[in-house]
Amino acid sequence: MSKQNGVLGKRLKELRAEKSISQQELADKIFVAQQTVGGYEKMGNVPDIEILIRIARYFHVSVDYLIGAVDERTPITDISTHDLTASEAQHIENLRKLSPELQDVFKKASDEINKFADKKDK
Repeated sequence: MSKQNGVLGKRLKELRAEKSISQQELADKIFVAQQTVGGYEKMGNVPDIEILIRIARYFHVSVDYLIGAVDERTPITDISTHDLTASEAQHIENLRKLSPELQDVFKKASDEINKFADKKDK
């Protein structure tokens, strides 16, 4: 197992733990089998680039971070903060830290608030 393979498995396991999700839950999100995720984490198997990108997007980190090329968790797509207030940027950061389930709850609540605001403006 190469250093990068070991780093990938370790980082994947850490990221899953931070979101409190199982291998099966991650597998469902990235469209692979649970055994495949286990292979990445425990056996040093390396996903193809398409799967790496899915994993990076799901966890809001770069592929470089996943494979151990860098130690910073730079997201794939950084929101330009020059147009955001400090409070807005903090809200976005907090949202990204939520579990997928809580992100869904937040999105639904936000959609309802926007519907209400739209009705009020009419």
